[in-house]
Formats: sequence, structure tokens, C-alpha cells
Amino acid sequence: MRNIRIFRSEIHRNCRFKSRHWLTLLIIISYILPGSLPALAQYHGGNGEPNTPFLIADDFDMYQIGLHPEHYSKHFKLIADIDLFMFTGTLFNIIGSDSKPFGGVFDGSGYKIKNFTYTSTDSDYIGLFGYVGAKARIQDLSLVGVNIDAGSGSNVGGLAGYNEGTIVNCSVVGSITATKTDIITAVCIGGLAGENLYGSITNCSVGGSVSGNIYVGGLVGRNLFGSITGCHTCNTVTGKETTGGLIGHNNEGVLTNCYSIGNVYGKYTAGGLVGINGPEAWIYPPDPVDSILGCYAGGQVKGKLNVGGLAGGNYGNVFNSYASGSVTATEDYTGGLVGGHTSGIISNCYACGLVISPGNDVGGLIGHDLWGRSYQKSFWDETVNAGLNGIGNTSDPNVIAETTANLQKSATFTNVGWDFVGETYNGDLDYWRMCGDDLVYPELSWQFLAGDLLCPAGVDILDLAYWAAHWLDVNCDASNNYCRRGDFNHDGCVDLFDYRFIAAHWLKIN
Repeated sequence: MRNIRIFRSEIHRNCRFKSRHWLTLLIIISYILPGSLPALAQYHGGNGEPNTPFLIADDFDMYQIGLHPEHYSKHFKLIADIDLFMFTGTLFNIIGSDSKPFGGVFDGSGYKIKNFTYTSTDSDYIGLFGYVGAKARIQDLSLVGVNIDAGSGSNVGGLAGYNEGTIVNCSVVGSITATKTDIITAVCIGGLAGENLYGSITNCSVGGSVSGNIYVGGLVGRNLFGSITGCHTCNTVTGKETTGGLIGHNNEGVLTNCYSIGNVYGKYTAGGLVGINGPEAWIYPPDPVDSILGCYAGGQVKGKLNVGGLAGGNYGNVFNSYASGSVTATEDYTGGLVGGHTSGIISNCYACGLVISPGNDVGGLIGHDLWGRSYQKSFWDETVNAGLNGIGNTSDPNVIAETTANLQKSATFTNVGWDFVGETYNGDLDYWRMCGDDLVYPELSWQFLAGDLLCPAGVDILDLAYWAAHWLDVNCDASNNYCRRGDFNHDGCVDLFDYRFIAAHWLKIN
């Protein structure tokens, strides 16, 4: 086996063209004599157990994973950056399928997989991992130079076509496309995952571009009952129906502390963060769920009907969130925050982007309110959108118009009960923060550097003193905002592990 490895490395060094022929030969052998490859080489070591995972060091190792479904429940560990440039068309063995999901653990160890390319006319479940099962975990992995064209395929994502498992600390940069469409194809297209069913996605990001037909999202095309936390996108997202900067359709899933700053171009129901938020029900409003918590969108959104800075259509609850990008539509139901609001509570939110539409029901915060749902202490910028109402087809005393100048003063918000860093009258969860009036609109406290606990912006002696006052506090959880934000790693106590966050950002300014 060692001689084979040496031979392969010599080929890689001397001639990429010859290497491509070598790869083709191995692929042919793998189909003719499927039992021969394990005998030739079994990855770069390990036996697939938790403490001795299979070691993945090169492109051939990655190719082998998809070739051996009997290993899908095993543990894998990446030990080097990998370039998949030799795999074009449909040559790469996608890992996991709907009939045999990947159910193991893949630890990227902070390494990169480069140039994953897959081109197909109509294949479903396309991604580096086609189908990720409920017991699977993928972590600490970066994909760069991704180029997927799935034609009319559905459930397409850069990392996973379909996810039911756990994805943590992963990123994708590249192009994901499925645009050869008719009315029921190219559904669920996402930068990271095409569809997320009951799965958990945490601290992941996507850059580049995503294009599809229905349920198209910068991170995930459709999120069904899943949890997405601390994720962000900075990509261009283009779709026909239900298109969002982060999520195309968020159906009873929960988005927490996420943002999107890419541009969104949709047709029907487009939003800066999500296309549709909540379960769709046009006949009778569904019971809403807490679905968007502490999120924001900052890119421009353009569409035809049902277009919003944060959400195109909303059927769920939205708390402590905002939209700052411009919103442009050619027809009806256009809002700075939400295009069409059907059910749920919108609480402690604001929109400050320019809203433009020649159609009916155009509002600084909400375009169209269908069922007269509940609003709580939410604002829109009447300086930017002079001549508009807060809601395009009705009014509500809790949808409040303010000038740009007033929206850049913390008292405007704290006077109606918003919970800000530096005050305790409205609570100690510290959702919002402003360092100085007349400078910027409010930002979410998590947008600041870990360790930057107090104004002025930056990590300095004031932050250290505040943090030290909570030294060795225990029972830190969401109910007390993790001991007033001193428990940075959320392990339940304030200790030396948290001090590392302050040290890492010492004297830095966000």
C-alpha cells in the first residue's frame, strides 16, 4: 500500500494531466472490481472508530468514502487540505443518498476541501454529502471553489443536499445552481444545505451565489422544524418563488442570532433573511411559533410580489430583529421588514431601508396585514420613507414612525421597554446596544466582539472589570443571558475558559 501512495504522489507532482487519466482508470476499476479498492488502500489510516477515525488526506480518500456505504456510520477525520479539481461532471462519488444516508461523523479539523465540482441535468440530493442522516455530525470544515450545476435537480446544497443531522462550524464559498426548471423542479436549493429537516446547523456561513426555482436560500433552501443558530451569508441569491438571503422557507424552524448581507432577487415572496417565515396557511392563520429571534438582514431585496427587507411572507413570531437594506417590488405587498404579514407577533423590531413599489399595500414596516395580527413596540424610518404608512393597508399604534435622528437615539427604544446593554430597568438580557447617540441605528449585542461587554466599542479595562465582577458565577444559561454575557462559551460558568475570549480581542475594536 505504501508503494501505491508513493506512486500516486509522484504522479501528482509531475503531471496533472496524467493524474486525471490515473483517476479515470481507478474509477473504472472500482466499478469492475469493487472489492479491489479496499485491498489496495484503506484511506490513510484508522479504523473508523471514535478514537481512531479513518484519516482522510487526499482526493482519493474522499472518493473512497462515497464508494463504501458500509462505512457511512463510521468516524472520519480530515488531516490535510484537499483539492478535488480532477473530479468533473458526475465523477465524484457523492457521500450518502436517500436510500443510504451518511450517519457517521466527519471532522474537518479546520481544513479545506477545494474545487468540489458536480454537473448534472436532473439529479436530486446533490452536495459533497447527498443525504445526511439524523445521527450524523459534520464539523469544522470549509469548502472553497464549489461549483455545482444540478440542472433541474432538487435538494441541492454545497455541503449537503439534505440534512437531518448536526452541522457545526462549516463554511461554503462558491456557486450552487439549479435553474433548468419547470413548475415542480429545482426545489430546495441552498448554499450550505438544500433542505434541513429537524437538523441543527450552528456557526456556519456561505459566500458566493445560489440560484434555483422554489425554496431558494443563501444558507438553506427549506428549513423544516430545524434549528439554525449563529449563521450568516454574504452571497447573491436568485429564485423564482420563496427566496431568502439565509433561508428560502423557514417552516416552524427557529433562527437565532443569524444574519444575511447579500442581495436577494426573487419573483414571488422574497426576503432579505427568509422568503417565507412560518407554516403557510392562506385559509386560516396557523398557530405561530417563535421562529426568528435576534436576527437581521442588510442586503437589497428585489422582487415582484410579497417582498420584505427581512421576510417576504410571515406566519410566525419575530422578536428583536431588524432590516436595513432597500426593498424594491414591481407589484403589491412590499414592506421594509415584511411584505405580507399573516399571523404571529412582531415585537421589538425595526426597519430603516428605502421601500419602493408602484403597487398596492406598501409600508415602511409591513406591506400587507391579512389577519390583523399583533405588533409590539416596532419602528420604521419616516425620514427615509416619507409619504408611506407603517402598514400598507391598515394601522396599529405599536407600529411607530420615527425620524432617522430619533432612531439613532437609544432613549427612543428604552422609553418603550427595549432591553439595552447598560440599563436594567427593561431587563438584564441585553438584546440591543448603541455606543453613543446620533451615530448609528441600534445593533444586536451579539454583533459586537466577544469580550466587548460595555461601551465604548472595543475590549478594554472597563470590559475586564465588568467581566471580573461575575467571576466564578454558575448556573449561567439563556434565562440570565449567560451571566450577563460573561459566560462566552456557554458552558454554564464564568471561568478561565471565558477569559480567553477577552484576551483574544484585547484592545480590538469591532
